Amino acid sequence: MKAIRTGTVLMAALLSTSLLPAQMEDRPILSVSVPFAFTVENTRMPAGEYIVSVIYRDHLWKLSTVDHKANVLLRVSPDFGNGTLPDTQLIFLHYPTDYVLSQISDRDMDVIATVYAGKRARQLASFSTSELAMIKGKAF
Repeated sequence: MKAIRTGTVLMAALLSTSLLPAQMEDRPILSVSVPFAFTVENTRMPAGEYIVSVIYRDHLWKLSTVDHKANVLLRVSPDFGNGTLPDTQLIFLHYPTDYVLSQISDRDMDVIATVYAGKRARQLASFSTSELAMIKGKAF
């Protein structure tokens, strides 16, 4: 009985790991050089070269430095357009003390993905106004 239970658990584990790659893409869509430190969701990111990748197209993307020393998963709400996006870029809200990643625009995918506003972004928004800052990226 114990051997059957162990075999069943092992089989379920193997099956779930074999299905995982079919569910995840992790496909790079753009690279961008950000000249300032910024906040995304609840994570502070340094200035540097970044790659944006799609994990789950409709709700989970990844932002990582090119050396993969800093990574963050992004919960996004994508809005697929009609072919009229101006550029591939990261769009930040610039507050007096911080930059917050707000949206990712990818002309090739025809999508503007709004990034989930974390606690820091909500705090900044409640105390001050912001301006838009846009950094053009390069599509893969």
